[in-house]
Amino acid sequence: MKANELRIGNFIKIPFLGDVELTIFGLAVTETSEDVFIQTKSKSGGTFFEKVDKYEPIELTEEWFFKLGFVKIDRKGPYGDIYAISDFDSDLCI
Repeated sequence: MKANELRIGNFIKIPFLGDVELTIFGLAVTETSEDVFIQTKSKSGGTFFEKVDKYEPIELTEEWFFKLGFVKIDRKGPYGDIYAISDFDSDLCI
């Protein structure tokens, strides 16, 4: 992953922990190098502070859309299935 792809609140994972979902709550750059470190927290409360290259993005799947509050619409869009959040006046087509 690249540091410019990360935002506070993003969900990511560390491969050596398996499928543990982590939330980013801090980023740090050292004064003596250009290394970027990410501070994350797991649902169980564990915290981790590792270099960016130790983390991987979580692939957005249908399961994640449902976790994030999307519902599947009963029609197809030009690119595939359509998902929407009821509070917004727009759709996401994947």
